[in-house]
Amino acid sequence: MGNSKTNMKKIIFAALSALTLTACSSYERHQTPDRVNAPMDCAMLHMRGAQWNYVDQYGNNVTAQGVCNKGRKHGNFAIYVDGAMVAKVKFSKDAEQKTACLVGGQHRSTFAKCMEEVAQSRKGGNP
Repeated sequence: MGNSKTNMKKIIFAALSALTLTACSSYERHQTPDRVNAPMDCAMLHMRGAQWNYVDQYGNNVTAQGVCNKGRKHGNFAIYVDGAMVAKVKFSKDAEQKTACLVGGQHRSTFAKCMEEVAQSRKGGNP
């Protein structure tokens, strides 16, 4: 009897492991409206043309477009504030690689610093 209980536990464990692996390997290929209207997040997404519309911590009305690959930001992202492109950000496996900030002339920056510069330029009345 003890042997059949052990076998049953092994079968249940194998079935649960298979379900967990299957659940973790499936990605959404479309964004829900809630995800579109939130800050950039590729968790559980695998798609080209992902888009986000949100207000950042500086009050900028941000639209971002890019690629989600296996739940991570990967590739080039275009960042717009009120319809004007303000940054181009390259991600690799969810890590920011480089950012071209277009505020006050194109220059290298970080995404966070660039968005701060956008907010400062908008306070000063510059487009």
